[in-house]
Amino acid sequence: SPSAMLKGLTKEIRSVLDENGLQHVALMPAVKFAPSLYQPARTALSKNKKSICLKPYHLPMTDRNAALTWCRKEAGAGADLLMIKPALNCLDVIFEVKEELSIPLVGFQPSGNYALLKIGAKNCGLNEKDLVLEELHSIIRAGATKIVTYHATALCSRIGSEPLIKD
Repeated sequence: SPSAMLKGLTKEIRSVLDENGLQHVALMPAVKFAPSLYQPARTALSKNKKSICLKPYHLPMTDRNAALTWCRKEAGAGADLLMIKPALNCLDVIFEVKEELSIPLVGFQPSGNYALLKIGAKNCGLNEKDLVLEELHSIIRAGATKIVTYHATALCSRIGSEPLIKD
């Protein structure tokens, strides 16, 4: 899954895979904006616990057209799925890409979303389960067919007890 958003990377990876008989290997490049929501994970991973800034490697949060252009290019370069990061902040992009391209979309909830929901539930008396499901429903309604979330473990523990997503 190419995550670097480097021009030509998806096409090159697809070419090498195909040349080596690995056409069945799916490619899922990421289309990443530069929100502050990534910061909790970056700070946790940094050696000196200082903030890491990777914004130059991501799209500006205000540039929807750049994201749509990138999605078109990645789909044309051989992507099998597209990951949109951060999903909740990019519902408009997910919707437009779903309408325009016939490619599965994966919504990604970054560490900041997880932290906000945890803090809201703990400190503000909000219902964490409801908050999580509301976010997931929003991402699915926008057009994502899959979601990557830090809430996965908690959600999986509920499988079988009641449906998480109702049509």
